[in-house]
Amino acid sequence: LEHALTQLKNSNQIATERLSHDISSIRDAINALPDAIDEKTSELQHAAVALHDEFQESKGEIKGSLEEARINATEKLAESAKELQLNITKVAEKTTETIDNVNKIISNIETELYDINKKALHDYVKEIKLADEKRKSITTNLESAINDAFKKSVKSFKFYCSAALIISTLLQFTMWGFFLYKLLT
Repeated sequence: LEHALTQLKNSNQIATERLSHDISSIRDAINALPDAIDEKTSELQHAAVALHDEFQESKGEIKGSLEEARINATEKLAESAKELQLNITKVAEKTTETIDNVNKIISNIETELYDINKKALHDYVKEIKLADEKRKSITTNLESAINDAFKKSVKSFKFYCSAALIISTLLQFTMWGFFLYKLLT
């Protein structure tokens, strides 16, 4: 019995180390999610600034017809929309990948705990059930944290996308007003 308890203790130490490693992996995955979203948001902001700068430069240089300017602006807007869609897709893929990784880690944790429970003696079963309850609490907290971080990041991303679209639209209306003013005067 003492030998079995020693083996069980060693097995529990190995499982605890695996569990700690899995929890560390979950933290790393969660920490990577906001950075990926921030990076894509920053790229979108830079694209909006570049579009604005290009618009400002082109205001003084445009000497062609009004139709040519409209076509160029429409093409730029279409390119910006494609880039925005691509960035949204990349963020969604990264988020899905992170959630899949977290689910795999949680599945590994559950498998490890099941193996420990299978090998444990009656006295250890009670202690493992307590550890299982703590794991569920951690899992719930992690899922809640992931959901909260994702919701906040999506709200921020939507705001920046909307702001970029509104700024682009306002700049386009300003450009048309300027052209019409110059054309009519």
